[in-house]
Order: sequence, then C-alpha cells, then structure tokens
Amino acid sequence: MKINKITTALLSILLLTACSKDDGSTSVNNNGSAKIEFDNSINGDDLILESTYYTKANNETYTVTDIKYIISNIVLISDKGEEYIVPKDESYYIVNEKVDSTMTFELKDIPAGKYTQIKIGLGVDQAKYLQGASGQGDLLVQAEAAEMMWAWQAGYRFVKFEGNYKTANNSTAEPFKYHVGSHGSSLDNFRETTLYLPIPALVEEGKLPTIHIVADLAKLFNAAHELNINDNPQIMVNPTLSPKVIDNAVKMFDVHHVHN
Repeated sequence: MKINKITTALLSILLLTACSKDDGSTSVNNNGSAKIEFDNSINGDDLILESTYYTKANNETYTVTDIKYIISNIVLISDKGEEYIVPKDESYYIVNEKVDSTMTFELKDIPAGKYTQIKIGLGVDQAKYLQGASGQGDLLVQAEAAEMMWAWQAGYRFVKFEGNYKTANNSTAEPFKYHVGSHGSSLDNFRETTLYLPIPALVEEGKLPTIHIVADLAKLFNAAHELNINDNPQIMVNPTLSPKVIDNAVKMFDVHHVHN
C-alpha cells in the first residue's frame, strides 16, 4: 500500500514538472506577427487628395495629388535591446496613398517579446541596388508598376510627392513635383530613422499587434530644411536639393499608437 502511494506521488511530481517546463517553453519560443499601418496626414489633419488646400508658414497654399514612398530595412527593437531584423528580401514596401492595400503590411515569424522601437529605411540602400536587376526581384517589378523608378540602371524614386500650389502673388494653381531618390551610385539619398513606440508592441503566437505610423507630409517642406515651393517647384535629380527633401522626408514619420 505504501509503495503504491509513493509511486503515485512521484508520478504526480513528474507530471507537474513536465507541464511547467512545457508551459515555459511555449510562451518563450513561439514566434508571432505584427501589422505595420501607415497613415498620411498634414499638420495633424487627415490627408485629402486633390481638393483640400493646405497652408505653409510662408503663406504658400498647396494641394496634394499624389504621394508614394518606399519603406525598407525594417528592424524591431525589444525592451531588452535585442534586434529582430526583417529578412532583407521581405523588407521593401511601396506605400501609395491611392491604393489602400499598400498602407498596411504584416511582418511574420517575429520572436516573441515586447518591442519598444522600430527602425525603418526610406528608399533603397546601395547594397540592394548593386545586386542588379536579377537581385532586386519583386521590388524591381513592383517599383516599375508603381512608377517609382527612373530606370533600373539609374535607380529608384524613394519619394514621389506631387500637387498644385498658389502664392500670395499668384492665385492661379501651378503644379509642383518632388521625385527624389538615388541616381545610380553617384547620388545616394537612402536614409534611416528609429521611432519609439508609446507602449510596447506585444508579439506572441496568436496575437497581432498593430504599429500605427503617421507621416506628416507638411514636414517635407521644413523638418530639417526650409523649402519654398515657388523657388523650385520641380525637384528631381538635383545633388543639392534632393538630399534636402529626403532629410525632411525621413523626419515626417512618428508612431501614433499601438494596438495590442
């Protein structure tokens, strides 16, 4: 009788130990996903294409008719300082205000954890560009379809920002156009920025946190350099002005909120 009781007790202990080990490994090792959502705004207001005029500090007014940009090289940083680098070939996205499906994308197979920062690139880095047409794969095809390339030999448009503007002295709307990016390997406008999350994104199996990033397009004109539209209504492959546009553009992003 005593032997049976001892055997039963030992089995109970072994089962409890096994269960506790299984529970711990499940919560730590299982990977999860996260959704990244972009939203374009101007000075805190939702962007309305074509019909709404916005006012700059110098009293120029402008509408936006088109805005696209390439997001790349995504890295999630945990509360422990550990980095999850999204696989390079899966880390290029063209955000297009006119195509709702491009405003949101999902990152998969992320190690479980609490993520407090996200690093993003604006544009295409030289390492990717130098892989040539064969190494650029889907990105090349998507960029051509979205009109985000000069030509693959020349490089990518990182930001495509178009609209119409008026000045205090001219009430007739005139077009403006900022198409900026790299041009071959001679003009490298690739930039990166690290954004802090207001609360951690909790990544684990069975959950899908959303990191909501807002781009304030008004900062394209003044975040780092003051740009008057009327001075240069068309900026493209300009070695002096295009880096200023990109310097401004990379500062337009901010994490507005996180949904867990």
